[in-house]
Amino acid sequence: MAGPAKNRRVPWYRIMRLMPPARRAVLFLLALALPSAGVVALGLRSISQERELAERRAAEDRRREIRRLHDDLFAALERLKLDVVSGRAAASPPLVFALTMRSGRLVFPWEGLPHAAAGQGASPQAEFARVLTSAERAEYAEHRPDLAAAAYRRASVIAVDDGDAGYARLQLARLLAAQHRVPSAVAEYVKVFALPSTVADDERVPLAYYAGERLLDLHAEAPPIARRLAADADGGALTALGPAGLYKLRALLRRTAPGGAAAAPSSARVLARVEGRIAVIERALALARNFPASLDARLIPRGGERPEPLWLAYGTDPPWLVGAGLAPGRDPVVVVVDGESAFAPLRGERSAGAVLVGRAGFPSADAQLLGPRLPDTAVRLAAPADAAGQEWRTAQRFFLAALGLVLSVTCVGGYLLWRDVRREVRLADTRSQFVASVSHELKTPLTAIRMFAETLLMREEPGRDAPGFGPADRAEYLQTIVNESERLTRLLNNVLDFSRIDRGEKHYQLRPAPVADLVRAAARAIAYPASLKGIAVAVEVPDDPCVAPVDPDAIQQALLNLLTNALKYSGDAHKIAIALSRTDSDVAIRVRDWGIGIPASDHRRIFEKFYRVPGGENQSIPGTGLGLALVAHIAAGHGGRVEVESAPGSGSTFTILLPAEPRP
Repeated sequence: MAGPAKNRRVPWYRIMRLMPPARRAVLFLLALALPSAGVVALGLRSISQERELAERRAAEDRRREIRRLHDDLFAALERLKLDVVSGRAAASPPLVFALTMRSGRLVFPWEGLPHAAAGQGASPQAEFARVLTSAERAEYAEHRPDLAAAAYRRASVIAVDDGDAGYARLQLARLLAAQHRVPSAVAEYVKVFALPSTVADDERVPLAYYAGERLLDLHAEAPPIARRLAADADGGALTALGPAGLYKLRALLRRTAPGGAAAAPSSARVLARVEGRIAVIERALALARNFPASLDARLIPRGGERPEPLWLAYGTDPPWLVGAGLAPGRDPVVVVVDGESAFAPLRGERSAGAVLVGRAGFPSADAQLLGPRLPDTAVRLAAPADAAGQEWRTAQRFFLAALGLVLSVTCVGGYLLWRDVRREVRLADTRSQFVASVSHELKTPLTAIRMFAETLLMREEPGRDAPGFGPADRAEYLQTIVNESERLTRLLNNVLDFSRIDRGEKHYQLRPAPVADLVRAAARAIAYPASLKGIAVAVEVPDDPCVAPVDPDAIQQALLNLLTNALKYSGDAHKIAIALSRTDSDVAIRVRDWGIGIPASDHRRIFEKFYRVPGGENQSIPGTGLGLALVAHIAAGHGGRVEVESAPGSGSTFTILLPAEPRP
């Protein structure tokens, strides 16, 4: 026995059908939104956690890289300082200066060196000094230029080194130029200009630069002078010059540049090199002035104890690194190193864009101190931070793409679920409608068959008087029973055929047959039901039998389905027509009615199973929605097709096109 009704399980799609559409939509949105919100929350949390981990990894990588840079830079600086103190280091980058600490001040390399100018007491020879003194007395006291010129010339001959000779020739050339003996003066200046740059006065200004300046004043040929000056600026002589020599060299280069330094790239390059060296010298002089107050106490402690190895930053763009070394029995040596030149070889993959920053360049958000041995030096790791940000952005794009994919899959799944729900609901409605339609279609012929059979049975009962009931009435009742039985058979055949089509078991046995005979048979089968409705059936069949490879039973079933639809949907019209025609390749069977018609938007869908054109007039006519679907399947199974021409209020014409047998 079945359990109580309250314990029966109700299918979910039936519950969905009973829900109002608004509540159904809200339920679906909740079913889709809640999982999506959970996925989004988990995704955002994963992204946030991954970002925090990426930032921590990047910070730890920066700390490790800074420790490495500190250790490598300090080791390189200490090796350079050891070389300087032991005298093995050359004056080249990254070394800027190696200065001696004397009496609390820094002594530069150009200070305290012996000069070559004899006039300043450089030559010990008494003869040279006596002749030079007599020349000066003849020029300034006795005003005898000829005697003074002879004395200067003799002094240049007896000089024992180039410095004394150069000084005497400079004096001689000056005196000759004052006497307007320009060619002789130029010759003497040229001799002095040929002296090497190491021959200089006590200010470390080469004597050749004095001669070059005077040659330019006398309008001598400039290109040889420019070439000599350019050679000094590009060679090692530049680092040996003191401030006065560099200023003199810059002034001469500006005078010899053709059309100005901007008009000559080579001259501009040479002048820029000299300007750079002057900037280094001026910065070094500022360091010497500030050294006792800012650096001395930390690098060179008082009391003679050995200082702790430290390197302090001076300046910021880029900073100089200053350290001190002590050698037994010698003055302390202060080593000045260009920070960028020492730091550049130490950059690694993570610090490719790192910038060294001095004490004036931090604190800042992106600069970090290197460490205790370089206490006021920082590094700005711009490139690694960008690399970490790029790594994070890549991970973020990956997470967002994965999140988008999950949401897309969720939305697609929700859409598919919604479509399945709608399809199940629609299928449930269709099934209910189909059952109701089939029940009605079965009940109508069965009722008629039973009614006429009971009437005939009553007339056959003994003693029953049935006046006016004759053989003609009996034949009419029997014909009605036969027609309704055929109608019932067609309905059942439609259902069974559709079931076989759904299972893929429906097959057609094609053989050449005259289609004209099938059309006539279908018209005869529908004639009596049409006459009961007062509808005439017009048949138009040519003399040609129109032979085609067909399954006769299937074609006749399709024609009866079309004719039955024409009867049901004729409305107030009293005529339907069936016509047969042939072309060279096709056989065409047309069934036409002049009834209610079909909208153009439904022409395709009427061949779908269970589909019926919506509308009050159509829905009031009983039907299963299978007839036209079977017609389309039968036509396709014969290699043909079905066409429809219809409009509301103008009737409908259905045409079955079948491949024809070739004409004999």
